[in-house]
Amino acid sequence: MIFVYLIALFAGILWGMTESVNKNITEKRYSSFSYFFIQVFANSLLYLLPFILYGSLKAPLPAYLLIIVPVFCLFVANNFMIKAYKTEDISNLNILFRSSLPITFISGVFLLHERITTLNVLGILSVLLGILVIFYEGKKLKPSSGFLFALSAGILVGS
Repeated sequence: MIFVYLIALFAGILWGMTESVNKNITEKRYSSFSYFFIQVFANSLLYLLPFILYGSLKAPLPAYLLIIVPVFCLFVANNFMIKAYKTEDISNLNILFRSSLPITFISGVFLLHERITTLNVLGILSVLLGILVIFYEGKKLKPSSGFLFALSAGILVGS
C-alpha cells in the first residue's frame, strides 16, 4: 500500500514540474500554437507506438472512435491551457483546471451508475466553491480570457 502512495506522490511531483515547465516555456517568445503542435506530435508518437510495434488492432469503428475522441479532447484542452498560461498565474489556472472533477463525477453517475456519497458531494462542492472564489473580484464575477481557457480545458478533460 505504501508503494501506491509513493507512486501518487511521484506523479504529483512530476505533474507540478510539468506545469511549471509549461508556464516557463509559454512565457517566453514561443507561440502557444507552435508549442501545442510539438506536444501533439510527441503525444501522437506515444499513442501510435503500440500500433507500430504490435501491428494494427482488429476492432470495430466505434472502438477507434472511443480512442480518437478523448485524445482529441485532451489535445484541445492542452492548447487551451497553453493559451491560459500566457495570461494568468499558474496556481489559479490549476484550480480552474480541476473543473474536470465535477464533470467526471457527473459522467460517472449518469453513464456508469456510480453511487453518490456525502464525501463525493462535499468534494465536488469544494471544487466548485474554489472556482467561484477565483472568479470573484470585488462585488462581481470577473472571468478573464485565461480563466475561461483553463475552465474550458478542465471541462474538456472531464468529458
